Amino acid sequence: NSAETRHWNSLQEYIDVDLDTNQCGNTGGTRQSPIDVRFDKADGQCFEYHEIRHEPGEFSVADPEVDAQILPTKLRIDYPYVVLDPDDVEEMGDSRPSWTVANWEVDSKGRDKLTVKDAVKGPSADIPKGWGYQLPVTHVDVKIPSEHWMEGKQYAAEYQIYLIQNRKAQRGAPVISILMDLDPDDKPNA
Repeated sequence: NSAETRHWNSLQEYIDVDLDTNQCGNTGGTRQSPIDVRFDKADGQCFEYHEIRHEPGEFSVADPEVDAQILPTKLRIDYPYVVLDPDDVEEMGDSRPSWTVANWEVDSKGRDKLTVKDAVKGPSADIPKGWGYQLPVTHVDVKIPSEHWMEGKQYAAEYQIYLIQNRKAQRGAPVISILMDLDPDDKPNA
């Protein structure tokens, strides 16, 4: 029972976890990982509003609830999953927890309604294009060297942010990957 299996099994309440259909290394599929991102093969367009907006949340890396792990192929920061149902937050009204984000708005019938924008206690990100509001970060992996490539180049490291959307929404678990490189002049960070 690997650390990876235990991690994803702990999230089965929120998302279907089927490790038998893992796409990693599936070179014949369209969803394999790792991939070599090629600009000449990209058929989509990123618009200026296609921005990922993040929230730091209430947990720091030093928090006892946050689990920092050294795994065989990566470093991992595992965050507790603390998310309230938006309907419950609406019912709480002004007595909701301070870490939730909601606005009072007037609905189409002229009634005041609390619209929940963020009910995630830990770090989160707002993924554009219909994913909804803030999605909780389940964990962050740091891989050295990078798992993915860009234009045939492998990078010094990769920072992967794993998010999850609830089972009701049936969208899945997006991952944000950030490729990191060394300064060619070997300058330290300022």
